[in-house]
Amino acid sequence: MAGVTLNPTSVTTLTLTLQGNAANVVSLEDDATPNNSIGLLRSVNATFQTTSYKDPQLLAQHQLRRGGDAITVNGFDANLAAGVAVSPTTARATTR
Repeated sequence: MAGVTLNPTSVTTLTLTLQGNAANVVSLEDDATPNNSIGLLRSVNATFQTTSYKDPQLLAQHQLRRGGDAITVNGFDANLAAGVAVSPTTARATTR
């Protein structure tokens, strides 16, 4: 699968909503290039395309829609100043 790139010049608030019939197993991570303010939302179980995005200035919200969804936070770019929220709270969240 080809990836998706969201590349505006500036982002205040970013909301990524995961949908579909299969449970999403998600990794939220840095793109491995230091200090470039780019994050990745990656499917561990191939339910959606990897999405890269410019780190927001205020809030990054990730909405999971199914009870079987799970998200692992694997670290962020050092430049990320925004808060990060995962909803609903019934999703499993892990930080590494």
